[in-house]
Amino acid sequence: MKNEKTRKTIKIILNVLLWAFVLFAVVITVLVFAAQNDENGVPSIGGKCIITIQSDSMKPTFEQGDMIIGQKLTDDEKQSLKPKSDDYEGDIITFPIEIQGVPTFNTHRIIEVVKDENGNLTGYRTKGDNSETNVVADTDIVRWERIVSKYTGTKMAGLGRFLDFLKSSTGFLVVIVIPLILFFVYELIRFIFAIKTVKGKGVKQISAEDEEEIKRKAIEEFIKQQEAEKAAKEAEKTAEEVKESVEDVKEAVGEAKETAEGDINSIKAVVSGEAEAVAEEIGGEATEALDKAEETAEGVTEKLDAAEETVEAVTEKLEEAAEEKTEG
Repeated sequence: MKNEKTRKTIKIILNVLLWAFVLFAVVITVLVFAAQNDENGVPSIGGKCIITIQSDSMKPTFEQGDMIIGQKLTDDEKQSLKPKSDDYEGDIITFPIEIQGVPTFNTHRIIEVVKDENGNLTGYRTKGDNSETNVVADTDIVRWERIVSKYTGTKMAGLGRFLDFLKSSTGFLVVIVIPLILFFVYELIRFIFAIKTVKGKGVKQISAEDEEEIKRKAIEEFIKQQEAEKAAKEAEKTAEEVKESVEDVKEAVGEAKETAEGDINSIKAVVSGEAEAVAEEIGGEATEALDKAEETAEGVTEKLDAAEETVEAVTEKLEEAAEEKTEG
């Protein structure tokens, strides 16, 4: 039990170290490619650049092999750097130089601002802090536009040599590429073994009883499926029969409707004929009554005319009698 726990602890530590190395390799790879893409050949990320000190000319501020962090500068910032004075230690700058025809970088402190006869900035005079090897200032003036960076105050002792080795083709291959290949091969092998282990654990041996039980259940499921299909077909057939019966009922209702409409029309015709006969009979009787009334009216009129003539005759006789009486 104790040995198992120890093995697990060691395994966890190894995994942490491996992934830490992978992270480190990624960072170094980014720095190497950043240096290749930089115009000055200096690895820089987010305005910060990494510089390796190439000599002891700045000792004791930093020594050969130290790695320092510099700040990339704009043109205005390059022209606003300050030299060493009584109240200021002076800005430390990195700039390109050639030593025996080999290009490299030098990092020294500014001690003087150099201007031309018109007062325009030309560059800076620099000097190393090592009082033993750099007694006098640098001979060449550093033109302001050639400045690579300004020291930020951050350094890592001795790390510059390792970084320079990693930047070389041999160092990158030995320290980064080969270990990464081995790491991924190792992880691939672990992954394959893990898959085999999982598959081995997932395999289950089936006994004869279990096989018979599986067959029995399969047969039961098949029978249930066949019964369900049969029931579905019968239900479909019944639905068709019901549909046909409904169609027959609809036909019978249609025929009954047509018959009823014919009977109604016959009844209407009979009733209409009888009404017309009754109306004709009543009309005849009314006509006869009107004729009689007209004859009666004509008789009355004749009698009235005769009576009127009689009245006129009587009136004439009375008038004649009155005239005779008047004359006599």
